[in-house]
Formats: sequence, C-alpha cells, structure tokens
Amino acid sequence: MAVVVVSPAEETYQDVEKLIYRLCWKFSKYGNEFEDCVSVANVAFTEAFNSFNPSRGCQFSTWVYHSVVHALQDFNIKEQKYRQRTTFVDQREYDIEDCKRHRLMSIIEELSDDARIVVQAVIESPQELAAVLRCHKPTKIRRGLWQHFKDLGWSLGRTAECFAEIREVLE
Repeated sequence: MAVVVVSPAEETYQDVEKLIYRLCWKFSKYGNEFEDCVSVANVAFTEAFNSFNPSRGCQFSTWVYHSVVHALQDFNIKEQKYRQRTTFVDQREYDIEDCKRHRLMSIIEELSDDARIVVQAVIESPQELAAVLRCHKPTKIRRGLWQHFKDLGWSLGRTAECFAEIREVLE
C-alpha cells in the first residue's frame, strides 16, 4: 500500500474546505456565481495561510473564516456596484436610442406624403440605391437619387421639392 504524503497546506485546506464551501454557498445567494465565490475564497485562504501567526492567540479556522468572509463581502460589493453601473449604462443607451427613434418618427410625421416616400426609399434603400449611397461624392449621390426617382416616374422638380422639405424639417 502506497503512503500518501500530504503537505501541511493541503492538510490545513482539507480541514477548512467544508467551511469555505459553506461560505461560498451562502454568498452565491446574493447573485454571484458559486464558482466565482470559490475562486475568491481560495485566494483568501492562500493569503490567510501565508499571514497566519499562531502567536496572535486565535485558531487557524477562525483566521480563515474571517479572511474568507471579508474577501467575499468585498467581492459581493464590487459585483453589485458593477451590475448597477452596467444596468444604468444599458438603460441610458436604450433611452437615447428610444429618444432618437421618437424624434425621427415625429420628424417623419411632419413631412408630406411625397417626402415620406423619399425617406422610406432612402431608408429601405434597394440595392441599386444602396450602391449610389455608398459613394462619398454628394453630386453623384444626388444624381443617383434623382435617377432612382425618375425611374419611379417622378419629375426632377418633384424630387427636389421633397429633398428641400426634408432639409427644412431637419434644420
């Protein structure tokens, strides 16, 4: 039969392992992942093991208990702050997008039916129109849009009036 040699650190960890898992289970109920709590607790155990001094007059398990609890409390507080911050940022980004969408809808409501057709055509952008809009030269974009609406049976004047109305509403 083989003799298993256990280091003092492993023997000590085996003594307090149940305590550590019980604390991790308790703190995982506050919204933290159990595995994350175990990781934090293991780091705290290592620090407690390295800093333990028997001459202070307390048992090692008590020292580990307080070290792990403090580490898990710090972790819990940091995680809660992080969740609050990210929730606030996500909500704020949603609110900004919602405001932009609402503003765009109110602008479109102010337009005439012809101008709405122009906006809809630009937003939906069929493939031939999308190719024109990818060009960065304003005159080429303008000509491409006018050609697109000419193909739909619109006059150049009608198209220009719609773009002027859209520009006026946007300003």
